[in-house]
Amino acid sequence: MKSLCFVLAITFMLFSLSACQREATPPLALVTTPAATATPTTVPSSATPLATPALTPVPLGFPVPPVQPSQACLVAELPLLANGSFQPKAFAWSPTDAVLAYIAPGEAPQGVLMLVAASDFESPQRLAAPANSELIWSPDGTQLAFVTQRAADALGTVMLVNRDGTELRDLFPGAAAQTDPGAGFKALAGWWDAEHLLVARNCGSGARCLLLLDLVQQTQTDVYPDGPAGIYQYAWSPDRSAFVATAGFNPQIGLFAPQPGTLLQHSGLDELRWRSGVRAMDEAWADFWTFFAAWDPDSRHVLFLRQPAAGATPPELWVWDIASTDAAFLLPGVIAAQWSPDGERIAFLTWGTSLVAPDGSWAGVAPPSPGPQPLGVGLYHWPTGEIISYFEVGTLDLAVSQAGEMLPASLALAWSPDSSQVLYADGAGRAWILAGDGSMHYELPASGEPTDRVARWSSAGRWLVLAGTTALHLYAVPCAP
Repeated sequence: MKSLCFVLAITFMLFSLSACQREATPPLALVTTPAATATPTTVPSSATPLATPALTPVPLGFPVPPVQPSQACLVAELPLLANGSFQPKAFAWSPTDAVLAYIAPGEAPQGVLMLVAASDFESPQRLAAPANSELIWSPDGTQLAFVTQRAADALGTVMLVNRDGTELRDLFPGAAAQTDPGAGFKALAGWWDAEHLLVARNCGSGARCLLLLDLVQQTQTDVYPDGPAGIYQYAWSPDRSAFVATAGFNPQIGLFAPQPGTLLQHSGLDELRWRSGVRAMDEAWADFWTFFAAWDPDSRHVLFLRQPAAGATPPELWVWDIASTDAAFLLPGVIAAQWSPDGERIAFLTWGTSLVAPDGSWAGVAPPSPGPQPLGVGLYHWPTGEIISYFEVGTLDLAVSQAGEMLPASLALAWSPDSSQVLYADGAGRAWILAGDGSMHYELPASGEPTDRVARWSSAGRWLVLAGTTALHLYAVPCAP
């Protein structure tokens, strides 16, 4: 309930900012590019105390990335099912081409699964109905799984349909949909391969357990019948060898990577290891909340945010080595971070007034005071530990205790597939694209409503879609000829 209240609070806050904030001045402040900064020193998980290490000062004085004329054009606006909740899985690009699946408004409270294709996006195809808040493509782009609620018994289920609309199939027929004492909650946890789908179900207060569906044999198997309890979110590594679990009303993250020979193949851990909270591996982490941020593309490191449970200071960005379980501090004041697809850079957002050392160097951010605080965007070079670029993009009013948990889910931060561009937003409806090397940036054309909830690039990086409150806003990058 506490996390839900935070979600509702921050969603309301972000989308009710004043008009003057929406008309904030263009990005200002400062780009920083140090000559060389040592790669962060690893902090063993057993080390105590775990106070934040001093950040190596970063020399200032470099020019702001020049603002270029927008290279993106708004080409379509598609109606999106709006049920008052954040829906990061309500739309998705095909993994093989520029076809977008999304859930449009239908007969309330459910919607209709639709398809639309490049390059005109003017002829949406109705695929199936009713559909709820989640959909996911198969790895080969030939099928779509989506969540719905059956009218006959009001139970949640998962449907499977071919891309051409044929062979609509209920994966939980009849009584099989009664997976919990309630309405049979279902959530899509990802495709394991072309023949297996992972589905989450309720299995206790605020907890979700995983079912592995064999689509050929038409069987369902509990992934961990005697495994970790109390988990409500799973973040799978890109190679599917491990997952980061989020659990507890006081948020904490854990890592699970089973022994070879089990469902998940990995040579490292064989049990869930908790990074923080009451079950933390190290007592020094017991009073910290931790929030998952991103996996690296090689499935070897996890970015996460760490914040004191008292919520008196903004979160910090840390990295977790999954083989050794060691953690290392990276940057202070970070509220969101995403690894580039090539593994070279980390895009990050900061919240708070920048601190400048006596020698003119950047030394992090100050604990925020009441009222709007500066929002900054930066690029961090992972191999060398250098900050490639950092500048402010506006201000945002937010309760500091909510920064780590809520803001990353509400501000867009999305890399193009080739790592050449990254999208960021200011929390007040404006969004920009920054070159992956920090050399320039440009603003996306206005869409008429806040479009900073979630963003996704097409598989080839030619098209970009941002979700607003009631519509998807589709851009050509660069503009279509």
